[in-house]
Amino acid sequence: MGVTDNSHASDEIELPAEAAKLAQHLLQGGSVADGTPGLADLVALGAAVREDFSGLYVLSDVAHARRRIHSEERAAVARHLMRMQQIDRIFESLEYYGSQGASGVEYLETGDAANAVLMKAVEAARSEVWTAQPLTRQEKYLDVTIERDVNLVRRGVAMRTIYQDSARGRRWEREYVKKVSRIGAEVRTLAGDFMRIILVDSRMAMVSDYRETPQDRDKGFHVTHPGMLAFIRSVYEQQWDRATPWAGTFGRADEATVTNARQRAILRKLEDGKTLQQIAVALGVSVTTINGDVKELYRATGATNHFSLGIWWANSSERRMA
Repeated sequence: MGVTDNSHASDEIELPAEAAKLAQHLLQGGSVADGTPGLADLVALGAAVREDFSGLYVLSDVAHARRRIHSEERAAVARHLMRMQQIDRIFESLEYYGSQGASGVEYLETGDAANAVLMKAVEAARSEVWTAQPLTRQEKYLDVTIERDVNLVRRGVAMRTIYQDSARGRRWEREYVKKVSRIGAEVRTLAGDFMRIILVDSRMAMVSDYRETPQDRDKGFHVTHPGMLAFIRSVYEQQWDRATPWAGTFGRADEATVTNARQRAILRKLEDGKTLQQIAVALGVSVTTINGDVKELYRATGATNHFSLGIWWANSSERRMA
């Protein structure tokens, strides 16, 4: 096949005999007129160019032509890889929705069923894995998952985990949190009750069955419905905003700070341009409560308005705790 037909990556590129013979002539300093047998193949390859002053064709800068073709082929490979990834995402989405039926919600009655679904989703995670774990995580379970979680973070998957404050007193949970925190995972703790959630790429979620008291950790719902996923993500973000950062230290975080966890959440949202009403909705508290926190921040920092409070926050070391 001639060099003029290279539109498919699987096509073999060869230089026809006439073009190869003509190339030898050009290499020796020759020139040829338009229409010379084999010239069209050399022009298509970028190995021959037309001189403006004579109108004849001579040998081009072949090194430059080779670099150009290599660049075009690399770009084509990148496009095909991107298309393959897009195809994977489309068919993975179809697989999830197909397994859930029209509702996008499947009830999982056993631990084995839940683990099978969860493992498949986590292994396919591309952007984020967010979990909220109000129940004690067993040491044997963390020993099994630590390698998987470390590999997830190292390949660019953002990990967030919320634990009960009591986890700060359990050695195996502290060791797990230290390891994943060192490589970029984020962990926080909450003192009160919160919902058990596992959220992967905003593409699937698993939540406990809250019809049972106490909750059975082996039963729950696998959710892929977009509307329900948006709601579950919002619930998770509210819990995350109320939580206190933890890097695996023993006991409570240092209390000798100007701000508390909720006030830092308020400051982060003010920084994002949210109104007090929007912040109240996001944190699940009343506007009166938010106003009280802001007034306390004014008193503690000496600020007199949102602008001066924002300047204090931008320069505060406590901003790193957010």
